[in-house]
Amino acid sequence: MISKKQTLKGIIAIIARDFVPKGALKHTGSYVWPVTKGFSGWLRLNAILGRSDGSVGLNPVVGIVSEENEAILRTTSNWPQPTSTISTSLGYLLPEKRYIKWTFAAQSISDVEVEAKKLAACLRQYAVPFIESHASLPVIVTSMEQMRTTYRESVIYRLPAAYLVQGQTALARHYVENELAAIKTRSDRAANDYRLFAENAL
Repeated sequence: MISKKQTLKGIIAIIARDFVPKGALKHTGSYVWPVTKGFSGWLRLNAILGRSDGSVGLNPVVGIVSEENEAILRTTSNWPQPTSTISTSLGYLLPEKRYIKWTFAAQSISDVEVEAKKLAACLRQYAVPFIESHASLPVIVTSMEQMRTTYRESVIYRLPAAYLVQGQTALARHYVENELAAIKTRSDRAANDYRLFAENAL
């Protein structure tokens, strides 16, 4: 049986070869590539190496990057970059619509290749349509407003930023003011970071 590190290295190499478009940029485990003007596809392969059975778990997360949205966050907040504007675990795009962890218990490099190719095919079938259908700011905004393909800690920054990109300054200000009111009595780092964002963005 090959080691976990060898297994993971083999999986990533095959996904990069068989799914990630040529010319994609790699940033600390994430891949980013242009889809259409102002929007990029995003893939992160989250590895789970602490399994007692010796196998390697993988949680592929796919998303879309709105370049204008993320440009606002880069200049107004401490939010780590680069990252996606919205994203979801691959399993939620499958017919099962639930969290799915891919497990690789490889005995050889050839075993890794067989299973990784299956994952690459799954990414092509389900991730690509998701990315292409969300390469539009109105679609991204709707997704964030409905709390789909996002989470609260992200949306409180990215939704008002999207409103600003769309020229809806009053709506962005109203949203941020409501959030500031909700954290009025807090002095923790997350609250202070948000106040900094509010001051810089508006």
